[in-house]
Amino acid sequence: AYKIAKKNINILIQGETGTGKEVLARFVHAASNRADKIFIPVNCGALPENLLESELFGHEKGSFTGAGNLRRGIFEMANRGFLFLDEVHRLSFENQEKLFILLDQGCYRRMGESKGWRHVRIRLICATTEDVDQVLLKTFRRRIPVRVDIPPYGSWPLGERLQMIYHICQKEAVHIGKEI
Repeated sequence: AYKIAKKNINILIQGETGTGKEVLARFVHAASNRADKIFIPVNCGALPENLLESELFGHEKGSFTGAGNLRRGIFEMANRGFLFLDEVHRLSFENQEKLFILLDQGCYRRMGESKGWRHVRIRLICATTEDVDQVLLKTFRRRIPVRVDIPPYGSWPLGERLQMIYHICQKEAVHIGKEI
């Protein structure tokens, strides 16, 4: 994982809920040459699709009902940093295509913007619990060269599971200031 962190490539993490996908993404960020830059986590499943598009890409004033002001999107805010898209399988195919263009060419448009392109440099880490070949467009998958599969916790060797439990207990002991 350390070698991957040092390279400027996008990553797709696949694993069950609770297997540490965001923890791994934060490790990659901390070990990268962009550790001093912003890390923005976004749960794609927490917002309706039309609101998610506005959050990610931003929007121009009047681009839809209720868009009374111009809004910068998360892509713009994450420029030169990291963006972690959890539950990326929740993105519509249309927004996956827009994200493909951003990964391929480094440019995008806000919702309602028809002239010119905005340019950003983002390191993207995506995570999903689903079968990526079923839920992500092939064009989108091709732009993420590294896939990391995290096996379910129950399939780990017993020694590793015990080490993890011990580590969690030690961290909690420090956090609460008591011996466990």
